[in-house]
Amino acid sequence: MIFGIIKIIGIILLIVLILSFLLVGIILFCPLFLRADGEFKGEPKGKISIDWLFGFVYLRLCFEDNDLSVDYSYPFKKLVETLSAVKEERGKKEKGAKVRKKTKPKPPKPDGTDESDGVDGADEVKEAYKADETIQGVETEPQKKSAEDVSEHNFSEDNGFFEGNFPDDDEDGGGDFAGIIKRLYRAENKKDTLLHLIKNIKYFLKKIKFKVFRVNIDFGFDDPSLTGRLLGFLYSTGILFIKGIDIKGDFSREVLSAEVEADGRTNLLHAMIPAVRILANKNVRKLLRNSE
Repeated sequence: MIFGIIKIIGIILLIVLILSFLLVGIILFCPLFLRADGEFKGEPKGKISIDWLFGFVYLRLCFEDNDLSVDYSYPFKKLVETLSAVKEERGKKEKGAKVRKKTKPKPPKPDGTDESDGVDGADEVKEAYKADETIQGVETEPQKKSAEDVSEHNFSEDNGFFEGNFPDDDEDGGGDFAGIIKRLYRAENKKDTLLHLIKNIKYFLKKIKFKVFRVNIDFGFDDPSLTGRLLGFLYSTGILFIKGIDIKGDFSREVLSAEVEADGRTNLLHAMIPAVRILANKNVRKLLRNSE
């Protein structure tokens, strides 16, 4: 009798284990379809599409006229949205009931005086409450200055990706393409971070079976030496030797134009490995924290 019960429990556990492995296998090895089509000529424009689990899970990104539209779906999306809406509505009702309960006036005493009248310190409490309401939400000058210090990152220190100094025509590099690259080069540990990112991007690209893959980029700075340094760095990483990638440097003018077209498939496991490696890097985590 006892052995029969143990046998049944063992069979049930074996079935659960097999189903678990099957589910994990489906999640990790189900095809992940990736499509991208975009360009940058003065302003970005393009579409990105990601489909998983045979279309039950998808993400659509469309950027055009400086407007980003997002569409996504996942199993039981309608049910989750409905439950979230019900929970939010219930929370609003509970909050409203608490507010009404707090603001409900207390009945006056038979002699017509308020309950707080005659209580030691009641007047002081009321005055303090009014003063708190008056200053609530008002930022003092030290607070504003502290917030500005947190929001502005210091990129003035020139650690550089390459040997030599960058042009100091402006303190922060400006808001254009050249300014972004200058700030990136001057920031701390960006060389190791970029090398780490490129290494994992190359790994991920090799794991994608592309039907179409084409990346054309033309770039140039007002300073030709900076164009040469960036182009040499890209060559040293080997990313320019990947089939389908064509990056050219223009030494005669400041320009940036790009065209991207890709259609391929991979699986979630191949996407998770480089993602975990990237996030495990302390320089990347520091960069993400500083960008917030």
